[in-house]
Amino acid sequence: MGGEFALQLPPKEGPELNTVDDMVWFASGRAALFHIVRSILQERPFARFFLPDYLCVSVIDAVEIAGGRIEFYAVDEKLQCDIADLAGKCKDADVVLLINYFGGVDYREAIRRIRTLSKDLWVIVDEVQAFFDMYRGDHTGADFVFTSFRKSLPLPDGGWGVSYRTLLQPSCGDNSFVGYKIAGGLLKQEPYRRWCGDEVCLSLLEQGEVLLDKAYEADCSDFTRRSFGNLELETMATMRQRNAAFVVEALADMGLVPVLSFASESVPLFVPIRLPQRDKVRRKLFDERIFCPVHWPVEKYGKRLRRGQEMAACELSLIVDSRYDLRDMERMMATIGRAL
Repeated sequence: MGGEFALQLPPKEGPELNTVDDMVWFASGRAALFHIVRSILQERPFARFFLPDYLCVSVIDAVEIAGGRIEFYAVDEKLQCDIADLAGKCKDADVVLLINYFGGVDYREAIRRIRTLSKDLWVIVDEVQAFFDMYRGDHTGADFVFTSFRKSLPLPDGGWGVSYRTLLQPSCGDNSFVGYKIAGGLLKQEPYRRWCGDEVCLSLLEQGEVLLDKAYEADCSDFTRRSFGNLELETMATMRQRNAAFVVEALADMGLVPVLSFASESVPLFVPIRLPQRDKVRRKLFDERIFCPVHWPVEKYGKRLRRGQEMAACELSLIVDSRYDLRDMERMMATIGRAL
């Protein structure tokens, strides 16, 4: 359980998924953010970009490489924007980035409160962990929204960006990473996996990841565009919700509470928990070939990411995606129970 999705070859021809007005395709979520930042700087060359102190380093890199000046603001234990902290820092013409963590954060109230600080503040919503929210199109109050496909769907690349303020230009550069992602994803299927071994798949996927880190100008692949129309997205969403509900109930039986309280309509990417003995539990899961990730390792920014440091020490993301059924959820939770 876990890891990147296995892939299926797309049809020779296939429809692109219908999207909301002005949706722009990119090779990845970070490429979408890169182009959003560049479009903002054309309008607001002196804007500062306020990022939460719990995030993936790829968000920081995308903003910096696009030329944005970065400041950080605090998020609370429930991963909500600390408006009081933000109020003491931001000014007119600045930009605030909100993250919909794990698909479980209702950011509409945060946007409303940010608008009370200044009507001239612009808001970017990061839906990389909440593809289905962006797919369903409710971006109440946001100025810019972006997402990634790879985290939630069996696709090798792709992302969307939407701007309600500026003209957002699509990427058109060569996509150097997607070939590795396609090859690794196809080889994860049976029987190829038995023939070549996991190490071959992982090597290809990792090579793709290295190239992805620099692919800000890359276009979304034809593989992904043609595959989109064949995905049963609502079925996938329903299976995630079912799996997440089972996991949340099992956690309650163990006396554990998820980091977030997911609304009934939410489609979780993972169910995140805090565990003081996280590494011990994770090793036990690894022994059972259940690979739950940690979001996110704290790298060079250290103490500037206060909430990031706290979460990196104890957070574990429990798998709930549509590749797995309730028997898999039961096995994962039973393993955690034995490890506690």
